[in-house]
Amino acid sequence: PHNTDFTSLPPPKKKMSSSSEKSKNITGARLSLVRGFGAASLSRDSVFFLSNSKVAYMCGQRLVFHDITSGDMSFFKRSKSMPVVSSMALDGSRKVLVLCEGGKERGGRALLSFYNTSTGARIKAITNNASNGNIVTCAFGPNGKEFVTVSEAPDCTLAVWQWSSSKCVQHVKIGSQVTRVRVNPLNSREFTTSGPEYLRMWRLEATSMKSTALVKPAKKEQEGNFLDHVWTKQKLL
Repeated sequence: PHNTDFTSLPPPKKKMSSSSEKSKNITGARLSLVRGFGAASLSRDSVFFLSNSKVAYMCGQRLVFHDITSGDMSFFKRSKSMPVVSSMALDGSRKVLVLCEGGKERGGRALLSFYNTSTGARIKAITNNASNGNIVTCAFGPNGKEFVTVSEAPDCTLAVWQWSSSKCVQHVKIGSQVTRVRVNPLNSREFTTSGPEYLRMWRLEATSMKSTALVKPAKKEQEGNFLDHVWTKQKLL
C-alpha cells in the first residue's frame, strides 16, 4: 500500500553461513530455460509455423520451439562461435528448418545448419564454401532436396545446394544486391531473385545458371525497388 511506513518495519534477519555451506549449496546447480521473451534475428522471415500450434523462432542466441496452445517452450543450443542468424527457411513438408549462421570463425564463411523440427536436433551442418559473408536470403525447392542461398553485398553470390549430400551444385556472382530468392513451386530448377532495381528469373542448367530479366527494358527495371515477390501454384509471379 502507498501509505505503508517501511521505515517502521523490522530489518530482515541475516542468516550466517560458512563458505563451505555456500559451496555445498551451489555445487552441481544448473539453470534450465523455461521462458523467453522477444525475437532476435536478422532474417526477413523470423517466425515459422511447424504445425498448427507450434512455431519456431530465435530468442537471444537460442532456437525456440514454442507451443502456442500450452505455452511450453523448448530451447536448443547453437554454436557460440556463430552468433548471427542472418536467414532462415522451412521446407514444404515442415520437417526441416535451416538457420544460416554467421560469425568470425570459418574465415567469415556462413554455416548452414539444418534442424529436425520434430526433435530439434541438428541433422546437417554445411560450411558455405561457395561465397563469403552472411546469407541474406534462402529458400527450399518444392521437393525439399534443393536449397538456394544468396550472400550479402559485395559478394552477392547465388548458390544452389543438394543439402542432404552437402553438395553445392552451381554458384554464380550476380553483381547486384538481392533481398529475396524464391523457387518455382512447380519446377525446382527455376528460381527468382529481387532487390533494389533488380528482378530476375534463373534456370539451373547442366553446367551453368542462366538468367532472364523479367522487366524490360533495363531502364524500367532500374526505376523500380522490388521489396518482395512470391510464386503462386498457377505458375504466376
